[in-house]
Amino acid sequence: MGPGRVLWLEPVLVSDDPSYGGATVVVEHQLDGTTNHLVAMVYMHLDQLRVQPGDEVGRGDVLGELFVKAGFTPHVHVQVVPPRKPHEACRPTTFH
Repeated sequence: MGPGRVLWLEPVLVSDDPSYGGATVVVEHQLDGTTNHLVAMVYMHLDQLRVQPGDEVGRGDVLGELFVKAGFTPHVHVQVVPPRKPHEACRPTTFH
């Protein structure tokens, strides 16, 4: 995926559920090199975030560290939100 912009983030969530935890970052990318079609990538289970909403990010940029806690298998969950037009709202509540 090419360059993008951080739309929003959710701070580290610590849960009693051993299968969940960490922070979430949503990055919006231009799918066709223009703002005609946008796609959002959701990155979950992060810690020590290195980005803020509005930051421009590119390929290879580090968004945060891997979330680690006892009973939780460290991994990054990546979700692709279907392409949309710029006037359509990107609703964070649909990512969970």
